[in-house]
Amino acid sequence: MNLYKINKQYSLFLFFFCLLIIFPVSESLDRKEIIIPFQTISCFFLISIIGISHGALDHEKGYNLIKIYKIQNKFLFFPIYIIFSLLIIILWILLPLLTLLLFLIVASYHFGKEDCCVGNVIKIKFENLLYFIKGSLVVIAPLAFHTNETLEIFKILNVDIILPNENFLFGLILLSLIANIIIIIKSNNEGFFLADWLTVLLLNIFLSPLVAFTIYFCFLHSVRHSLSLIYEFDNSEIKVGFNKFIKKALPLTLITAILFILSVYILTNFYVLDDAILRAKKEYNFFKNLTFINSDSAKIIHSYLDSDILYFDPMFDETKRGLKRSGILNKIDSVLKEEKLIDTSIKVFESLLKKEYKKSYFCIAYKDRGLGTNIRCVKVSSAIYR
Repeated sequence: MNLYKINKQYSLFLFFFCLLIIFPVSESLDRKEIIIPFQTISCFFLISIIGISHGALDHEKGYNLIKIYKIQNKFLFFPIYIIFSLLIIILWILLPLLTLLLFLIVASYHFGKEDCCVGNVIKIKFENLLYFIKGSLVVIAPLAFHTNETLEIFKILNVDIILPNENFLFGLILLSLIANIIIIIKSNNEGFFLADWLTVLLLNIFLSPLVAFTIYFCFLHSVRHSLSLIYEFDNSEIKVGFNKFIKKALPLTLITAILFILSVYILTNFYVLDDAILRAKKEYNFFKNLTFINSDSAKIIHSYLDSDILYFDPMFDETKRGLKRSGILNKIDSVLKEEKLIDTSIKVFESLLKKEYKKSYFCIAYKDRGLGTNIRCVKVSSAIYR
């Protein structure tokens, strides 16, 4: 089995497939009416199944790693791995910006090095630095070509960053190209690393950051790493190596698939609204001055007692019989009933009546609900007027 030849053919195939198939239909792939949540769920599915499977054998390398520290019990790798992961999560919560920067640096080096594992030995000066610069394209390209979308992803990760000058980002992309060319020359590569570099660049030009990364991660990075593992299992017969790889990677991949199915519920119930808010902010400038919170107001209202002005409008209160509502509100109301969402507006209203705000506006119509009165569009200032 010639690993180098297989990687070369696959790189060229992926480049021309993207050039001839994906890029011409990129505009339709990014149409807003189909991108969410289908696109997000599809990307996470591919990353969970294909992306995770290429790292499903990391514990095998972990066994060898702990032997260096003279740890005989190989199963200690798992608790060590879990503890290390928890420490990273804690560090991310405490120092999100620093943790993200460290993660992106490590990821750049990892992508650069692993994508060069194509079956030939590369020994050049400053090779680790060159790997890092080469792999940084995966991180820099989405920031350069889809700045706002990428920054929104960082915000979801609880990180706000200020980007350097746009020219600086394009300078880093050029530097990545130079590092890539040096590796090609010094490793006697026939140039298909350049096809890889162009594939990553064009993916980020034509597609959204999430879709671009998914295609790169699953169909270039993961495939190349998996080919290396297959070669390690059997370097003479690809079918034998492939079968061994599947048997070892299948258990963790199945577990990941089950966890993905469970996570779809969370994505479809919480992410859709959050994403709609983010897209609305891009289209309507006045939304940029507002902070939207997708949560149960009954649970979070006590966290905003220092607000100067309160406006409370449940929106979906029952109307009198025979009185038609807006068609849009009727549709929303039917969704609320279908999702079996509990109306907590009475609970919230009663709680708000006990608080003191400089100005409060209630736009409600409650009758015979234990309040003993009608209240409609009431302004409250130091006292309640009914």
